[in-house]
Amino acid sequence: MPKLNRLKALLIVFAIAISAFLFSGQAFALEVGSLSEIEGDASCGIRKTGGTAVYAETANNRVYICTDREEYTEPRYLLALNRFADKGIFIRAENPRSLRFFEFPDPDNGYNYILQIPLSQIPNPVFAVELPNGLRFEEEITRYLTTTQQPQSDNDSNPLQTVKLGSKGQNVKNLQQLLKRLGFDPGVADGIFGAKTKVAVIEFQRKQNIPTDGVVGPKTWAKLQEASSFL
Repeated sequence: MPKLNRLKALLIVFAIAISAFLFSGQAFALEVGSLSEIEGDASCGIRKTGGTAVYAETANNRVYICTDREEYTEPRYLLALNRFADKGIFIRAENPRSLRFFEFPDPDNGYNYILQIPLSQIPNPVFAVELPNGLRFEEEITRYLTTTQQPQSDNDSNPLQTVKLGSKGQNVKNLQQLLKRLGFDPGVADGIFGAKTKVAVIEFQRKQNIPTDGVVGPKTWAKLQEASSFL
């Protein structure tokens, strides 16, 4: 990895560590705002992405989740601009969104960047960097903007409706990504509830001792969220 990129990553980690020390113990419920508040900000656009899906601020970083240029509704890139570095970190991930956060592993240095999503269960979300040696540094998010109102509960992710064989959309994609993280194989996380996804759901339901109908309703979503809290 080029030394400049490693230095930028280290600066972000250093700033997060200092901020965590200075502002630890502060508690507040973060309100979600609209991206219209930063209208005209072309930070994602000048990097030839589809645009901005999420914008977040911490004491030392401005964090953007940028969308795919072709699939402009799909989050694909993390851009983290630190006040100590000129160019920042720009990372691509194929399927970065889960139910509670965006996750961007950097294969060049082994760092893992996580941006939590404000929810009723996460009133004080953080921007975190995980190092290869297991250390994790967190910085509280002080501002969070997105295109639509974020869900106030993990039970309502735009919202988390019942999905089954033949269903399509972001909820199915969230389901597939979560199943993968839990060790079940739903196939490609493409947002299409096919036969392989149904098999993975049934395997999960069997392990949780709930009805094995292959349909993801309130009870199965609750079990998925409960299991994900231990990840």
